[in-house]
Amino acid sequence: SKGYRSGQSRRGEDLVAKAEIYKVFFSVEGNQYIYVGQDSHCAGIENYFGSSLVMWHYENIFGKKIFNKEIVETVENIKQSELNKLERTHIDFAIHEANQNNWHSLNYTGRGRIFT
Repeated sequence: SKGYRSGQSRRGEDLVAKAEIYKVFFSVEGNQYIYVGQDSHCAGIENYFGSSLVMWHYENIFGKKIFNKEIVETVENIKQSELNKLERTHIDFAIHEANQNNWHSLNYTGRGRIFT
């Protein structure tokens, strides 16, 4: 299910009816983290904080209460490849934001996604 909602199990030409691009912020032991992802189930701000194993680990230890999720963009009827490009744009911005603020970006994957 996570592979489908994050777009990893779709082909580039597949049409996505609706999806959210989101950012998640959280702090652990004085370190600020940021993660950007896509969700084709549109879970909103209370659920699904991403597919990062780091976040999965912290959620299991500290619970959902540490996460602050923000929906940055909602799109409809978009090809998976275009959704991936849109997500990458938001990831690149978040990485820049993290570098400027001495935060840690958890977006170390996604470069191999389908963009054509």
